Amino acid sequence: MTKHYRSDETVLHVEAAASDLPKRLKALPHQTGRLILLGVPGPLAFRGKAAHTVHPLLIYTELVLSGSDRAREAASELRERFLSFP
Repeated sequence: MTKHYRSDETVLHVEAAASDLPKRLKALPHQTGRLILLGVPGPLAFRGKAAHTVHPLLIYTELVLSGSDRAREAASELRERFLSFP
């Protein structure tokens, strides 16, 4: 959403993850990266601020929980741009 940070993990938020989803997506293994499939709490999760994204709060939470300094920096930028309240 901010193009500030690109992790070696790719996270897909899905309503329901079928066991063959990576195969259907034609996802290829990577030596250092991971594909993470996460369920969402409901349809509101898909109301992102940019096309093909989930709500910024879900992305913010992922970044904060990752433990990486760089990810937390990206989370801070995302919070300022998309989650600030007047």
